[in-house]
Amino acid sequence: EKIRAQYLEAMQSVMPAADAAAIFAMLFGGYEGIRPELLEAFTTTGIVHILSVSGSHITILAASIAWLGGMLRLRQGIIALLVALAIIVYSLLAGCVPPVLRAGAMGLLMFLALVLEREKDAQRILTITALVMLLWSPLSLYDISFQLSFAATAGLLYRGPQLRRWLKRLPPPAAASLAITISAQLFTLPFLAWYFHVVSISSLLANLIVVPIVEFMIVLGLAAGLLAFILPAAGRFIFFLDSLLLGAVYELTRLIAALPGGQ
Repeated sequence: EKIRAQYLEAMQSVMPAADAAAIFAMLFGGYEGIRPELLEAFTTTGIVHILSVSGSHITILAASIAWLGGMLRLRQGIIALLVALAIIVYSLLAGCVPPVLRAGAMGLLMFLALVLEREKDAQRILTITALVMLLWSPLSLYDISFQLSFAATAGLLYRGPQLRRWLKRLPPPAAASLAITISAQLFTLPFLAWYFHVVSISSLLANLIVVPIVEFMIVLGLAAGLLAFILPAAGRFIFFLDSLLLGAVYELTRLIAALPGGQ
């Protein structure tokens, strides 16, 4: 709680309270203090999930640590240990609520499978995680968060690689981004339509254009909070950059939300 409070205090010292609330939500989840117009634009474009700590946050964190470890030429075992520690610490910072615990457990198991070069076991890991969670709490089966997180992960595992092969003519980053977005959207679409009676057509565009910026903001924000403990001025400067990026994200999201036939 103290660390979270210090993150928020450092943000509020260099940006408006509404911006600090939005970026804090992107880092640790929650909706308190967010401008209603920003929340509405995120909802219309189908990217409101970015304000809840989920598997995507764990993936961003794990990928960033793994990339940094690769740049420093650390051993695979050391990188795996650092990623595991980062996921555990981040889960604690995010409050250890059920969606965070689920995402953290799945992230640890998935990354372990990748380190051991057992990628094909990822589908089994997903099933085992779901079964263990349902044995612990059977009524989770009817929880929308449980359904959406497992549906999105299943989409990534079962259809993501296939879509990536179909899109191999595109540049690798574009192919990967499209494959991830489309596969996750396809598998969560029935649940979103059932619960919210709305299907966001513009979500594909928002996920391709806006979400990468938000993911970069999350990485910057987490790094800025850590840096603020050592070099407060440098940490505040990065938070200031995050605030500028949030303005760009809001304008882009608002434009996409205003497109005719977007939902």
